[in-house]
Amino acid sequence: MKRIFQIGFNRCGTTSLHRFFEINNIKSIHWDDGKLARKIYENYSQSHSLIKGYEEYQSFTDMVYKDEHSVKEVHVDLFRALYNEFPDAIYIFNDRNPTDWIESRMKKGRSAENAKCQLGLKTDAELKAYWLKRYIDHKNDVLSFFAKKENFVHYDLDEPESFGMLIDTLNKNNFKLNVLTLPYANKTYNAKRNAASSKSEKDRLMGVPYSYDFNKDRYQKSVYSAKTVLSIVLDALPPVHSAIDFGCGVGTWLSVLQEKGVEKIQGLDGPWLEQDLLKIAKQDFREVDFEDTISSDKKYDLAMSLEVAEHLSPETATRFVDSLVLASDFVLFSAAIPFQIGQNHINEQWQDYWADLFTERGYVTFDFVRGKIWTDKQIPVWYRQNILLFVKEGQIDKVKVTSLNEEDSNFPISIVHPDKYLSKVRRLDSLKKEINKMNSVKGSWR
Repeated sequence: MKRIFQIGFNRCGTTSLHRFFEINNIKSIHWDDGKLARKIYENYSQSHSLIKGYEEYQSFTDMVYKDEHSVKEVHVDLFRALYNEFPDAIYIFNDRNPTDWIESRMKKGRSAENAKCQLGLKTDAELKAYWLKRYIDHKNDVLSFFAKKENFVHYDLDEPESFGMLIDTLNKNNFKLNVLTLPYANKTYNAKRNAASSKSEKDRLMGVPYSYDFNKDRYQKSVYSAKTVLSIVLDALPPVHSAIDFGCGVGTWLSVLQEKGVEKIQGLDGPWLEQDLLKIAKQDFREVDFEDTISSDKKYDLAMSLEVAEHLSPETATRFVDSLVLASDFVLFSAAIPFQIGQNHINEQWQDYWADLFTERGYVTFDFVRGKIWTDKQIPVWYRQNILLFVKEGQIDKVKVTSLNEEDSNFPISIVHPDKYLSKVRRLDSLKKEINKMNSVKGSWR
């Protein structure tokens, strides 16, 4: 039985995750009045399996207990021990803006007063500084430990797309998910649950769902992005009758090409893809290992690889580009830049890194798409920031726009979109303010 362990702090969606698993028939244990964490610590001290006494559960959330003298947090103290015993489990680091997290804890009943007593702190400022340091230290430890490990999900409550990453990881590990919305767990939820005695247990568990319905919302955004971008690209290229997509997902972009009259399509992706979700015919999909050079059965009029290359090891990069240029003389490409951050991003590179690899293979860079979609907020920012077209040198006269090389050889390829930049800066600025407060407080833990 594959297990799931939540290893972020509570007040970061732990109850919502627990209810999400329950709704999807994943047997989940949450807190259990502190008995769960107590048992895990006891098992650890006695060299037993850490989940002895809870073996029937698949999911473990909110592994915390407290008494009048201390707070024990399994996700902080024992996440390495959990991984050593269950290296194939899924580990979810549930995260949020630490300033918001601290304020949430401060508002929770007598939580702050009790914590000050337990820690021997006198003021709210000292407590906030302590909590912030603990949060940052734990986050750094977790991200460092799981940096290159599989089945780790950094689930950020402030980034809706990260819930999609969680869904993807669960699908990849053969969890059958019937409900793709995440329930709230707050006072509104509790009021609705208590008032909903006539509803089914599943309905009550659902509470108030996020407005972000992962499956529907992501598909609609992807369709819009595909239609917009591909209209621009197809207008610039010679007639496209065939296309191949490296990392096609459910095949949204290929399905849009079919709607536009492209007769022959081929979608490639890994064994984790749930083929029942495909938007293209199953015979048009092929399971591949992107770490190997991928041979295609023919030359296609267009090859695509969108936000895939960053998931591949650095030593695979050249082989992956080789696969793309073998497939077509026209390659539509995007990949995550440094610190874009996402699920299993292990090779984030600037755009000119990839452009150089294509140049070495005799391809010319065309950068006419980004300018046309730069301000369209209905298109995810990574496409607006990263997408380029690479064309084989002998084919550039067939493209109805000017290449970057001809127009201005000094024009920068590597750029950061302001929307992405500001989202990162705002969070860093908020964190910086809290760190400054922490540094100004002479807490007793020092």
